[in-house]
Amino acid sequence: MNESCEAVRECSAQVMEPGADPVSLLGVMASRGDAWMIRSWLRRHSPLFRMLAVLDGSPQGSEEAAYMAEVCASYPNVKYGHEADFLSPADRARKDTLVDAEARHGATKLLLNAFGLTNFDCLDGEWIVVAHPDEWHVKTCASWSATFSARIPR
Repeated sequence: MNESCEAVRECSAQVMEPGADPVSLLGVMASRGDAWMIRSWLRRHSPLFRMLAVLDGSPQGSEEAAYMAEVCASYPNVKYGHEADFLSPADRARKDTLVDAEARHGATKLLLNAFGLTNFDCLDGEWIVVAHPDEWHVKTCASWSATFSARIPR
């Protein structure tokens, strides 16, 4: 596949605070049952990401899925998708026994889709955070973002 990866490189960090020198982070989140916390989580943490892909595993067509989609749509750097659209047919058939790696693979496909891409090689060299909203709900990760930024050779 000879796909241009420039869309990933050109994605601007318009949501970052002026003067900040954060690491340019991309993020993937595989979520199921997190509707109760997604609004506050995104309010606190979405500014850390150039782009965050949220792959929702709630029942397709449910109120929870509609709520997740609505909340994610209010952030320009958050791309929502339902796992039914990004998991392989074999993985969808065994949804209740998926392991994290399979869900993250679907979320990474969604992340690429946010840039209009399909080639996983386009993410080579990018910092990608696997976001777990129930683990970041209380503690912010801005401090480790600053630590990474200080350690990256320029």
